[in-house]
Amino acid sequence: MASKNKNLDTSISFLGAGTYDHAIPSVVPHLQRRSEFVTSYTPYQPEVSQGMLQAIYEFQTMICQITGLDIANASLYDGATALVEAVLLAVGPGGRGEVVISQGVDPQYRRVLHTYAHARGFSVKEVPTRDGVTSSEDLDEAVSATTSAVVMQQPNFFGSVEDMHAIEPIAHKGKAVFITNITEPASLGILAPPGDYGADIAVGEIMSFGNTMSYGGPALGFMSARSKYMRLMPGRLVGQTVEESGSKHSESFASRRHTTPFARSRRSLATKPPSAAHSLTSSYSKYLFQRRPCSSTSSRPASSAATHSARAIPAWSVVCSSA
Repeated sequence: MASKNKNLDTSISFLGAGTYDHAIPSVVPHLQRRSEFVTSYTPYQPEVSQGMLQAIYEFQTMICQITGLDIANASLYDGATALVEAVLLAVGPGGRGEVVISQGVDPQYRRVLHTYAHARGFSVKEVPTRDGVTSSEDLDEAVSATTSAVVMQQPNFFGSVEDMHAIEPIAHKGKAVFITNITEPASLGILAPPGDYGADIAVGEIMSFGNTMSYGGPALGFMSARSKYMRLMPGRLVGQTVEESGSKHSESFASRRHTTPFARSRRSLATKPPSAAHSLTSSYSKYLFQRRPCSSTSSRPASSAATHSARAIPAWSVVCSSA
């Protein structure tokens, strides 16, 4: 009886609406079975969680590289909630205003956004598509001085490529936050990254980089943004701290929903990616196999000696904005 069930080992499925069967590198399940990954937990104590912090930092670095933005958090539940978190960041604590979103955005994501909008008290205005892409004329008419965020998807739900360079000035004609949603990050190996066309925040689903379909989950949301939004981002930010003297330390700082500020004598190194680093293949291989941290002060790779020396492993700090 079980043999009558259809499975992706013997069939090809074009269903999913964002959940598809991808090739998963063999190193991914190998790493997942290692005890240090299986037993790792939230690194509240950085001095005993260097391996976990290193892994999170490399993940953030990869997200910055493929999106072309300054900072990335340590993931969210899925693409839909990542989009909502970006909108809530734009709307602010007051929870009022208007959000303009294209109907080219995944309808499941839009339904989740409407659910949150009802509870928080802001309105959502949907812009129709024409010939498979968002209508620039309708978008221009929808965006006003009260618009808090403009949400687009690239490629959109119909598989069409939006003209994001033309949409950017419309999104920014007021004080709105320009949010790009990406449900298939592999597209960033070909298309321009959000940072190139002026997006403020990039969110989406990155399940295809290593998770199986698993009957529709588990999924993995991501968020990257301009550095000015660092204090407002949900989740965790792992970074390297530097004293004014130049020495590195591993400390735990808090932001957003906590009261402890950054120490004035320290600064966090933003995970600004090297230029032209949005090639998917190179970014993914660097994430899996290299131990080179990115910093805002230098984009040069670490030397071979520094890469393999135990003493050269950098000290990390975790910036917890929500537990």
